[in-house]
Amino acid sequence: MTVLPPLPLKGVNLYLVGMMGAGKTTIGRLLSKLLNYRFLTPMPWWNRAPENQSQRCLQN
Repeated sequence: MTVLPPLPLKGVNLYLVGMMGAGKTTIGRLLSKLLNYRFLTPMPWWNRAPENQSQRCLQN
């Protein structure tokens, strides 16, 4: 596999969107290291949300 040099994104934000379990966090962490970006995920917030609030978010 050929590894290319990092792209000059000049501070552009990247958003990974997909179904639960699709690998967004895994790919996001890898991309952040490759591009020298900070990695943020809503998972800690989502895991702390009350169960009924999480269900409402999924239903909307």
